[in-house]
Amino acid sequence: MPMSSWWAGYHGIACCLSEAEFSKFLAAYKEKQKEKTKELEELLETEPLRYVAFCPSDGSKTPFYITDIGPDTCDGMTFTPYRNNDGSVNQVPVDLRETASYVLFADKQMDSPLAIDNPTERYVNYGELKEEFQRKLAEYVPADFSWESHIGLFEYAAYA
Repeated sequence: MPMSSWWAGYHGIACCLSEAEFSKFLAAYKEKQKEKTKELEELLETEPLRYVAFCPSDGSKTPFYITDIGPDTCDGMTFTPYRNNDGSVNQVPVDLRETASYVLFADKQMDSPLAIDNPTERYVNYGELKEEFQRKLAEYVPADFSWESHIGLFEYAAYA
């Protein structure tokens, strides 16, 4: 009996980096985490990016993972930043179907059943969400990094 496969839709709260931004992230990460550089390079050669654990820039112990999502393996990629650079609310999606994106999904997903009934499983406000990404990435991105244009809802489809 042949196995069936299909396209499945995915979405989540995320911090989205372009290919160029991810390259800069990697360079800064290797500089700041020198003792892990050789191990990281070996992992990136043998494992898909989503299985590589990165150390948060604030020194906390819980690693984070970045998922590479690109036109070779996915479709329908859109990203809607939650805020404009001036801090106002944004509702305009960005079409990313033709480019590679590097996505760090948030620890808490607001559409989870856990988030509905448990306040510890949701963000109190945008500032708390932004702080999570800053704790993980601040030392690996430029000082003038525009958090507002990088934090939002990422949606895509992948062949399952």
